[in-house]
Amino acid sequence: MESLAIVLPTINELDNLRFLYPKLRNSFPDAIIMVVDDSSSDGTLQFLSNLSQPEEKLIIISRPRRLGIGSAHLQGIQKAIEIGSEYVLTMDADRTHRVSDAELLWRHRLDGDLIVGSRYLEGSRIEGWSVFRTFLTNAGHAITSLFFRTNVDMSSGLRLYKVSQIPFQNLISNCPLDYEFFFCSILVYRKLSLAISQCAVVLEQRGAGKSKMSMKLMWRGVSRLLVYGLRIQKIIIS
Repeated sequence: MESLAIVLPTINELDNLRFLYPKLRNSFPDAIIMVVDDSSSDGTLQFLSNLSQPEEKLIIISRPRRLGIGSAHLQGIQKAIEIGSEYVLTMDADRTHRVSDAELLWRHRLDGDLIVGSRYLEGSRIEGWSVFRTFLTNAGHAITSLFFRTNVDMSSGLRLYKVSQIPFQNLISNCPLDYEFFFCSILVYRKLSLAISQCAVVLEQRGAGKSKMSMKLMWRGVSRLLVYGLRIQKIIIS
């Protein structure tokens, strides 16, 4: 069976991890779960350290401060490459991404080099979000869809990467390290003509805690993406 690494970036997601981790372990018993933690102060690392999991099945990457969600994804992906995983699944640790949808992406792993969990396909939906935040999310998708002429959910963090096809050095060279990473990594995949597929998923309201995503971060990501898109032809592909 193909090997899988699951990357979970965290900042103070203890209560959500208590719920999410056993569900992931039940659904993906053979997967390596990597938690990339940006200096949580809520006991996240202690909780993980107390789990009775074999060391090779749970990898904790502890970072000294908040270094950006894109940086966390890249570091998790890099570690997965180093240990020889065949696939990398990335998802949020706040329970907005359902484990059942992670299973869906896994079942479709042969459909492309990158499988994206989309909120904008038939059968997908957003549940429990405020009207304002839903509007911002939909507006961001509308702008990127129009500008780049694509229906890909460019800001989705629920993704399954085929490791052998990850253009890691190009991602490092061309992608910002925060929220903009999600948009820009899709552009790199498109630039390289790598196969991107999508699955319709449900985005739920976060569990415990407060969202780390602000309106400022979201719109900064979209605005920087548009600037980035204007120079897409100048990306240096190694």
